[in-house]
Amino acid sequence: MPVHRILAPLVAASAVRPGVFCIVGGLLLGAYLLLATGFAQMCAANALQILTALGVVLWAGAVVAYPRATTEPSGAPSWMRPEAAARWGRVASIVAAAVPTTYALTRYSWAFYPLGFDRQTWEEGLADGSLLPGFWLGTFALVCAVLTLGLFQRWGEVLPQWIPRLGGRRVPVATAVVPASFVAMIVFPAGISMIVRSAAQGFFLPGALSENWGAVGPTWLWPLWGLALGAATLGYYLRRRGELCDRGTTARASLTPGAALRTVRSALRLTSRRFS
Repeated sequence: MPVHRILAPLVAASAVRPGVFCIVGGLLLGAYLLLATGFAQMCAANALQILTALGVVLWAGAVVAYPRATTEPSGAPSWMRPEAAARWGRVASIVAAAVPTTYALTRYSWAFYPLGFDRQTWEEGLADGSLLPGFWLGTFALVCAVLTLGLFQRWGEVLPQWIPRLGGRRVPVATAVVPASFVAMIVFPAGISMIVRSAAQGFFLPGALSENWGAVGPTWLWPLWGLALGAATLGYYLRRRGELCDRGTTARASLTPGAALRTVRSALRLTSRRFS
């Protein structure tokens, strides 16, 4: 039976019941930790990361779904109110931007100097071009860092005037929340996988990082990046939640079990096709 037919009803139920969010999310994360610590060699890396990503999504969904019981942002808990979300969201955004910036700087430095990298391996990488993927990943990380700052900057809500045709228009909430959530889902399990792999390869032993700390060290911060980016995204959503509440019943009507089931089933169908 296709994966999307099995998981779609469960995830759709979680979309309308915050309690189910917490239970299913906890089970999925617990399953990941069990597999990663004791049975990692028996499972595919993709399966482990999918478990973690689903757990993170469901837990985040529980946080978002909880204040929906209120009709106005002012009725939510104090930490969920727009003014509070603006404060802690700003801190989370800065942390989320600092981690990929650190990663990008180490990769860019390898164009001139083997910062935290074995010199012989660095010279061979420059000669055969094997360092180029690191430069591209560093560029992607730096772009993510700049865009993360928009989660608390004015240009993250209203497009700058210098952008042709679009300048001055408000940024749809989903335009910022969806890609930021996706990146947070990717880097969090990827960082855990890197830590587990580094431990298996003996990088945590004394003196093991004396020459190659720049190659693996920045990736150990990816779980922090994912958590901080997720928090920053949540703060952005809560800060602009008033705009969504103004839509009234239109927004609430879209969160029905049938609509959630159809949306999740379509997403899982595409995912199963990709990994089949």
